[in-house]
Amino acid sequence: LWLPFCMAERCLANWWRFTDSPKDHALIRMVCSSLATNLWKLYELLKHFGKEVHDSGETHCSRANAIKKIIEEKDIYGFRSKYAAHAIDNDTKLPLSLAAGEQRIRSIFGETIGEMNAFCSWVCPEIGERKEESVTRFIVDFRDYCRANSGAHSDRP
Repeated sequence: LWLPFCMAERCLANWWRFTDSPKDHALIRMVCSSLATNLWKLYELLKHFGKEVHDSGETHCSRANAIKKIIEEKDIYGFRSKYAAHAIDNDTKLPLSLAAGEQRIRSIFGETIGEMNAFCSWVCPEIGERKEESVTRFIVDFRDYCRANSGAHSDRP
C-alpha cells in the first residue's frame, strides 16, 4: 500500500517542472487520482480494522485517527467517487467537467508548490526524513506492530 504513496509523492513533489501543457495536466490528474484512491483504500482499511488499531495502543490509534480526519476533511472520498473513478457525472449524465475536477485536485493537494509539497511530505517524506505523522510512517510502524504481535508473516488470503 505504501509504494503508490511514495511514487506519487516523488512525481508531485516536482510538479513545478511541468509546463501548462494539457499533457502535463493530465499526468498530474492521473497521479493525484491514484494518490486519492490509495488514501481512500487506507481509510477503508483503518475503518474495517478499527478494533485492531484501537487494541494496538494509543499511539497507533491516535495516528490512525489523525490520518482519517485529514482524509475526511479533504473529502477524498468525494473526489475519488466522482472524478477519479468515473468519466460521466451521475447527476447530469454528462461528461465530468475537467475544470471542476482540477479545482477539486487543488482543494485536496494545494494551490501552490509549497502546499502540494507539504501534502506530499505528509503522505511520504523525503528519503531519510522521518516524520512520525506521515502516512507511510504510520503504515510501516503499524505493519511492524502487527508482525511482531500477531504473527502476521503469512500471505494474505
